[in-house]
Amino acid sequence: MPTPCSKALILHAFAIMATVLIMGCRRQPGLPPDHPAYFDKVYHQLDSLHLSPEASFRFLDSAYSGFHTPGPLDQVRRFDYRGFYYFYQAHDLKNSMRYVDSSLSLLSGPAARARYPQQYAKALLDKGEIFQYQKNFEDALFYYYKGRQAIDQLNDSCTMAEYTQRLAMASFRQARYSDARQFFEQALHEYAACGADFGAFALQQSDLDNIGECYAALKKWDSASLYYDSTLSFIGKAARPWLNDSSHVTYIETARAVVLGNQGDCLLYR
Repeated sequence: MPTPCSKALILHAFAIMATVLIMGCRRQPGLPPDHPAYFDKVYHQLDSLHLSPEASFRFLDSAYSGFHTPGPLDQVRRFDYRGFYYFYQAHDLKNSMRYVDSSLSLLSGPAARARYPQQYAKALLDKGEIFQYQKNFEDALFYYYKGRQAIDQLNDSCTMAEYTQRLAMASFRQARYSDARQFFEQALHEYAACGADFGAFALQQSDLDNIGECYAALKKWDSASLYYDSTLSFIGKAARPWLNDSSHVTYIETARAVVLGNQGDCLLYR
């Protein structure tokens, strides 16, 4: 039975990381400033080098050691980068949890929660998701609930969409495909209200494709094929502003290849 492939999950994770990190954060007293201009260049250079994970970590360690006063969000970016690798590529839940906990240790104080409410909510959801993969459903529910409480205070469609997205992925993993489809549809509409940045585009195309995957898992091949076609059409139109940006072209090409692969699976199984 078709399931969302690992590439689709990795693309989804990249999109969420991009969306959360570009959100504006209001300065609060008692915390050092962040340096997004400097570290944006560091991560852009890192992406362009196509290094192995170990070499990437050494590159970041060198960049951070050469910068004497990284702010809280600067540090969270490094934890997220490492945690992303351990969760989505190495499938090492222990180390993934280690870096989520490192982020929460920086974000859980009153001043940090006030300055970084979206990042705090995301870290709570990340912890809940790891617990779910560990089949510790009681703790997963606890952190999803804490994440939802943090999100409710924001009145922010983008962060609410991430919560809905997590519910969709959790439902799919539990083979509740009809519930997952409904959550993906809800997240799709919520992300549409986030604006026209690259993160919103990436998440919307991911949701369209995943709705197709839900229909495929339900063996509703015609509906699955319709959503795969819709995803390719959406990518073809909505990706145009970023086709000349080397930092986004690889994602766009990979996303299109994932959908084409899913289409092929659909034709094979129907």
